[in-house]
Amino acid sequence: ILAYLDDATITGRARDVAAAFATYTELCSGIGLMMYPKKCEWLCKVESDEVHAPSVGSTRVTVVRGAIKVLGAFIGDPLTCRERVTDTVVKSKEFFDLLRDAATEVQYHVLTKCGVPRLNYCTQVHQPDVCGEGAEVFDGYVLAAMEHILQTRVSEDSVELMRLPLKRGG
Repeated sequence: ILAYLDDATITGRARDVAAAFATYTELCSGIGLMMYPKKCEWLCKVESDEVHAPSVGSTRVTVVRGAIKVLGAFIGDPLTCRERVTDTVVKSKEFFDLLRDAATEVQYHVLTKCGVPRLNYCTQVHQPDVCGEGAEVFDGYVLAAMEHILQTRVSEDSVELMRLPLKRGG
């Protein structure tokens, strides 16, 4: 078992991992920590749908194929990693939709302090071919948010400036 803050990774043979997961869940429960099964994933090399993933209470852990998220980074088949990164970015659209409902004077600050960092980590832990497609989708969300905040269309020159790192004027 490898654990860091609220992330834990258990590796080994399927039956050993299931047993370790059950023990880990029980130990966590004993000190007041609860597992959130919707955030738990079971990556198994077995291609059968008969994989018996462990459960937390009555909720079975999600079985994933090809790649798994460990400490915020997808590990596994590069194509699957790319799909998972893009799916994660698409799910972040809810953040951008909610941002529109915030007070106008805080929208920019929330975007730059909470929105943009969502993808920064992804670009630091994945190769460009893994996060590139997701980054383009995310850039579209950021651009739409900026146009909403500014109440105007952003010029191509401004878009290029926005893509620069902060230390270079972005």
